[in-house]
Amino acid sequence: MSDSQLLTTPPTTAVELFCLQCDYNLQGLTTTICPECGQPFDPVELQKIFAGQLQPIIPWEDSVDPTRTHYWTTVVAVLADPKHFANIFPARHDAGSAWSYSIYCYLLSAIALYISMIFMANGDDILKMFIIVGIGLSVGVILTETFISMMLAALLRPTYVPQKGAYHFWRGLVHFNSIFFTISTTILSMFFILMSITNHLEKLFAAWMFAVGIVLYIVWWIYLATMIAVRR
Repeated sequence: MSDSQLLTTPPTTAVELFCLQCDYNLQGLTTTICPECGQPFDPVELQKIFAGQLQPIIPWEDSVDPTRTHYWTTVVAVLADPKHFANIFPARHDAGSAWSYSIYCYLLSAIALYISMIFMANGDDILKMFIIVGIGLSVGVILTETFISMMLAALLRPTYVPQKGAYHFWRGLVHFNSIFFTISTTILSMFFILMSITNHLEKLFAAWMFAVGIVLYIVWWIYLATMIAVRR
């Protein structure tokens, strides 16, 4: 057994520590490997998790100042490497902060929808259509994300996460797929704008934009499945 797997004295903690893989009680061990399942662990990190200490969501939250957020950096991180993003996603995080990322995405989607309504409706109908379509879509997406998180928590135990924190973890991770709602909504809004124009070539382009929007919706599910596979 290597020196990194041995402790000179058992770690003294204010909370009980359990293996995140098999729930074995790790109190009093002088090794950093679970004797039940062989999963290595860091007692310091486990104490933070079981004490409920929040960890920053990188790169959304600044590692030095968690009150600072980086929206576009996070968008790039999620789109470029969803596996890495899911792999480093913390077990304990600020749920409100994760929600704020989704809200950013919903607001951008609302702007895209409102612009498309300007081309599609006149006068008072613009606000009416925006409220019906915008709120309807947003509520639908929120309910869908919540349902997915509940199902995941019921069916899958995320790795390196206490069982009681399964829903909290999955809901947080699902929040960061909201960017696909923004992208799909923006492209479909462009489709509606172009369809309001009578030019034949522009209508063909609009049909292409509609197809891209549908494809992106499918990609949304693929990215989500990729993230889930990393932490299941």
